[in-house]
Amino acid sequence: MGELDIAFRSDNNGPPNIGVVVTDPRGRRIGFDPLTKRGWQELPVAQGSIDCDESDDKDTCRGLIEVCGALSGTYKLEIIANAGSDYTLTISARSQEVRDGRDGQHLWSSYSDYDLISIPIRKGSRNFLSVTYSRDPNLRVAAQLQKLRDERYETRSHPNACRSENQSQQECLVMRTTGR
Repeated sequence: MGELDIAFRSDNNGPPNIGVVVTDPRGRRIGFDPLTKRGWQELPVAQGSIDCDESDDKDTCRGLIEVCGALSGTYKLEIIANAGSDYTLTISARSQEVRDGRDGQHLWSSYSDYDLISIPIRKGSRNFLSVTYSRDPNLRVAAQLQKLRDERYETRSHPNACRSENQSQQECLVMRTTGR
């Protein structure tokens, strides 16, 4: 079985100022919307948590959603802001184990990461990401921040906002508030 993990934090003291809702390719959800105070746990082997003990000597906490036995396909991530902040996501994927083609005796899998760093979000707003995951060990996880059609945002490319283990820098779409 493969696994898909989404770690998140915001640039504030205490728990993250954002909630995350993950929807799998079948439409099942896990996560929490801090604006509506609604939570979901519709995936059979998944869990979410907030951890304040593993912070890096700051007063920030980290959230984590783990999906075990993840299905291949497109996952939708909704990032919901309870307060204005910058947030960072790390999307980690592990493929299912497959037998080595040479001798059929050894199992192997692959691991890949995708980072979105310091993405701004306004209080009460929502950002959306599409995440492509595959159980195939030859493929890597990929994410795309979706454009919003909202006049409060200006959409532009930012070369340092996204990082994949395969590429040191990759251009990514970033949203900036226009001050309204």
